[in-house]
Amino acid sequence: MKKFYLLLLLALPMACTTTNEETTSLLPYESGEWLLNFDVKDVTIPIHITLGEDSVMTIHNGLENIEAPIMLQGDSIYIELPHYQTYLTGVLTNTSSIKGNWHNTQKGADYLVPFVAQSNYAHSDFSTQDVSKFEVHFSPNTDDEYPALALFSLNEHATGTFLTETGDYRYLAGHFIDDQLQLSCFDGSHLFHFEAEMRNDSLVNGLFYSGTHWEEPWHGKLNDQFELAHPDSLTRALDPSAPFELNLMSADGDFVKMDSTAFQGKVSIIQVLGTWCPNCLDESKYYQELHAKYADQGLQIIPVAFEKSDDFETSSIIVQRYLNDLGIEYPAYIGGQANKQNASKAFPMISPIISYPTSIYIDKTGRICKVHTGFYGPGTGAYYQRYTETTDAFIQEQLNL
Repeated sequence: MKKFYLLLLLALPMACTTTNEETTSLLPYESGEWLLNFDVKDVTIPIHITLGEDSVMTIHNGLENIEAPIMLQGDSIYIELPHYQTYLTGVLTNTSSIKGNWHNTQKGADYLVPFVAQSNYAHSDFSTQDVSKFEVHFSPNTDDEYPALALFSLNEHATGTFLTETGDYRYLAGHFIDDQLQLSCFDGSHLFHFEAEMRNDSLVNGLFYSGTHWEEPWHGKLNDQFELAHPDSLTRALDPSAPFELNLMSADGDFVKMDSTAFQGKVSIIQVLGTWCPNCLDESKYYQELHAKYADQGLQIIPVAFEKSDDFETSSIIVQRYLNDLGIEYPAYIGGQANKQNASKAFPMISPIISYPTSIYIDKTGRICKVHTGFYGPGTGAYYQRYTETTDAFIQEQLNL
């Protein structure tokens, strides 16, 4: 299975080039707005897409647009989705219909979700006006219960997201009609669907579906005062006075030991991430901006990736493709297979890691000055704006010490 997966990763760019050359100017599908309906258990998850005349599919998650090249060969269609080693395959049953599957190799070679796509669907105009704030609880009244903060724009064409103490559910879009809320998202890594019923000031009978493997109840209540625990308070340095040291494997397979001298005189961010993690992708894009802004003043960013594969060579290829896709020029390191236990073992100087991503900030003396859990990305609106402003100010403050 490992060899097959590695060969697939290596073959994809070549396959895409070949099939793209065979694509004719006479497209076998109707260009324009389509509706992609995924079939998950007893639920249909609708996702808005555009199939362009330029052989590009655009996924619309509310205000977010994700582009992916369309590869055609006869009546077969192949779309490699960016960043996550996932793809769509299908057959054009006619010019206005496609039947196929979403393949998620992160979850195994046999993981797929069937879909049917139809053309001539009007794309809705989404906005984030009149945002309502809800206190939410997932898996309520169980040992697995956890809180979330929901930000919803409850218009006919609804948008929103959920913030948890380990990250956010990014851009969600759908509708709010006759007190029935439905929100969905497909970003290549995750297929999410949320539904609930509005009663007075509460959302009840909520269900959360994630791919084929997860179904979870939830409920919420309007609460403008509700806030989650601060992301800087969830994970901490066990001994803030101790010099920070790190043992890593480079993507080339070289052992790298970073002692306190590697951090002296610099401000460093150790980014604990996985290329399979959409919150990590959002964070990586933001850190790339920070690096471009402050690298000349002494900021260094050190990504340490924990991947789904337990094969180092496969993980290295995936991580390098991730860096190339994003145009990141600073090197990344391989932490091991993705689970929170492995991440915690790799960083014994902090309390257990509970989220991908987690960021460890190192000051100019080589000591931990902050640990930030999770990431609230651009889908969270004002929360993302506040986070980027405070982080930018914190970096400036540390650089000026």
